Amino acid sequence: MDFFTGLLSERVASDNVLRKVGALIDWRRVGLKVGKVRSQLGRSGYDVDLMLRVLLLGQWHSLSDRKLEEALRVRLDFMLFCGASLFEHVPDHRTICRFRCALVRLGLFDAVLNEVNRQLSAHGLKVEHAAVAVVDATVIESAGRPPRRLIEGIAVDRAEEAVEGAAGGVVTECLWADPDGCWSQSGRNLYFGHKSFWRSDGEGYVERVLVRPANEGEAPHLPHLLKGCTAVRVLADKAYSSKTNRAVLAQQ
Repeated sequence: MDFFTGLLSERVASDNVLRKVGALIDWRRVGLKVGKVRSQLGRSGYDVDLMLRVLLLGQWHSLSDRKLEEALRVRLDFMLFCGASLFEHVPDHRTICRFRCALVRLGLFDAVLNEVNRQLSAHGLKVEHAAVAVVDATVIESAGRPPRRLIEGIAVDRAEEAVEGAAGGVVTECLWADPDGCWSQSGRNLYFGHKSFWRSDGEGYVERVLVRPANEGEAPHLPHLLKGCTAVRVLADKAYSSKTNRAVLAQQ
């Protein structure tokens, strides 16, 4: 333990939720779920254990990657939970995004969440069969470069008002740095990247995550998010409403 970590231990209260959770979880077992995967990000690459903790913080607190990066720099309980040192760089939002996408692409993110939730349930911190499931989505801005020209047919998130001058563009060339990212529009704001769809229990513990291009709507992904769900009620906004989804819920 270095001097800074010692100071963190003194400043963060012993009853802090993250401190308690961090001490209860067997991180070795969580790490086994990702096997030999290594981030290979940044100058020397970040420890996989640290990156897994960072992703969990982002999911539990519903933080964008940029806000998560900022929190890692200023919140003492976040630093202590991740084992971050004052003398080392914290992962930036691009690194966080790439690591999450790598886990999702390999089908490992759900395995990590399931193992963490299993351990929390064993310690009585999470109800194993919650009565309520909450489904939502959030935009993740890409760490890569967007196309050089605005593409025609930008998806409008939830049919909000259009951006002046944004529609009607004609594409003659489109050079991508992130081939999986897409444009999405919410109100007067344009986003390039991905959209994270997730399901949590009524206490906020995330149980399932799906990352797709930002231009995809919520409704088609509800059946996937409900796989393994034992809740008797599902809370979701109208973006998830469809005849197909009502039929899926009726069969649950």
